[in-house]
Amino acid sequence: QQKMKKIFFIGSGGHFKDVFCWYIDQLKHQKNHSEIKGIIDDNKTDLKFDSFSKLKIYKSEDLKVVKDVYLILAIGHMEIRKKIINQFSKYKFETCIHPRAIISENCSYKKGNIFGPNSIITGDAKIGNFNNFSQNSTATHDCIIGDNNFFSPSSSIMGNCGIGNNNFFGVSSNMIPGVKIGDDNIVG
Repeated sequence: QQKMKKIFFIGSGGHFKDVFCWYIDQLKHQKNHSEIKGIIDDNKTDLKFDSFSKLKIYKSEDLKVVKDVYLILAIGHMEIRKKIINQFSKYKFETCIHPRAIISENCSYKKGNIFGPNSIITGDAKIGNFNNFSQNSTATHDCIIGDNNFFSPSSSIMGNCGIGNNNFFGVSSNMIPGVKIGDDNIVG
């Protein structure tokens, strides 16, 4: 029998509120429930508890690497995301898939991704680690997406696109078919 996952969110800002709600929706729809333990946010430990979620706020140094602890990256700022991914590289990361997200069976993705409500990943898209697909964002056939890309609400990535790492896509941004971009870009 599998141990219950102990979940900690990283970050308690605005994006956390969305991701927290999406993960609660996910837990309501899956059979193996996880236990949400708290939030890691070194900038807000003076608060003790988050007023929105009522979760306890911990310092990163309070967290220990154990096999049943999983993290969810709930930060939107790209430079901070990069630092966090490096800082917590020894930890396991949970993938959050909202019940209304659609991921075609021929698609693949790695750890720590977030697929928000009505996000649609189709065809045979290949997705790396730590990507965030906010509500109503899409990626389609033959796309190869690297690590730590942030797709804001209603971003559309059309077929045969190549996306490197650490890119930020603004609200309603689009990539037309066949376009390739490298690393550290802001689109839209």
